[in-house]
Amino acid sequence: KTTAELLGVVPSGGSIVSKADGELLEQILRYVLKTGQPAENETKCILANGELHYFSSRYAAELDADGNTISVVLVSYAITERKKMENIIRLREQEFRVLVETSPAPIIRYDANCRRVYVNPAVEKISGKTAAELIDHAPVEGTLLDKPVKNKIERILRYVLKTGRTTAGEVELVFPDGQTHYFYNRYAPELNIDGKPVGVVLVGHDITAHKHAEKLLVQREREFRTLAENTHNLIVRYDRNCCRIYVNPAYAREVPNSLNQTPEQVWIAVNTTPSKYISILHRIMETGVSEDILLEWPKEDGQLASHIFTITPEFDAKGRVTGVLAIGHDITELKRGELRLQQRER
Repeated sequence: KTTAELLGVVPSGGSIVSKADGELLEQILRYVLKTGQPAENETKCILANGELHYFSSRYAAELDADGNTISVVLVSYAITERKKMENIIRLREQEFRVLVETSPAPIIRYDANCRRVYVNPAVEKISGKTAAELIDHAPVEGTLLDKPVKNKIERILRYVLKTGRTTAGEVELVFPDGQTHYFYNRYAPELNIDGKPVGVVLVGHDITAHKHAEKLLVQREREFRTLAENTHNLIVRYDRNCCRIYVNPAYAREVPNSLNQTPEQVWIAVNTTPSKYISILHRIMETGVSEDILLEWPKEDGQLASHIFTITPEFDAKGRVTGVLAIGHDITELKRGELRLQQRER
């Protein structure tokens, strides 16, 4: 619009701003005219090109020689970019809230004094306490955590606040039902506009099932070792490179100096070659199917010792073959009996 079109028109006339914003503007003008006090507000308007813009306005009284208010000067500053950024931040904050409020992972925000300023519902569920009971308290306060865990978390929080570095660590928690759970916590700094740490966000991941699996694996390994160390059967483990990574005492007596060696480096069998044996190991690792193989070698008395080895693939938690386990059963007497029978029949 031209200056001529704008002069003499009240704000509520809808010439620039909406009728509602115009009426608010008139109220502010009347207030300044009546009191002589300055005022501020924010308004939005649609420009001629159809774009929505925001303005921050300041109202100041103009006085005559006697100090009476005779008019008002309005100065507006465009704040459209700032408002857009605020809207984006508000949207991101809403998205963050939705994410953390529905996350099964415990999420906690700490301030620069290591005091909780936010906990999500998962933390309330784990602790058996409300957010109001947890907010504004440091880890070392209260009975929520054992003392060693309290001190560990606080040390990590202070480290992150001091260095600005993200770090992680495991903690052990006893739930209200008495069950022990394990968490892998990640601690990330929250930075101000100067890049300095002003808080820490803790995100925990429940690894209880993983820890129980680890303990079960250790128990099974211990049981295996106990059995393997006391059996007369020959037991040997090979890795993916066909290197012997475990031999039990019975195997070590038959094949000395074989630990951490491949069949090509240490070999005593005479009924097949190391390369053929390695080919069998590779085939079992590739197919995942167990096989039996006869290995024979001379004893001190010059007679052959005969062992049937059952070779079985071993898998990791993701089902990938990590190597093979070979268990040899002594069939020397059986083979010698078969030989004597054959000699009689001749």
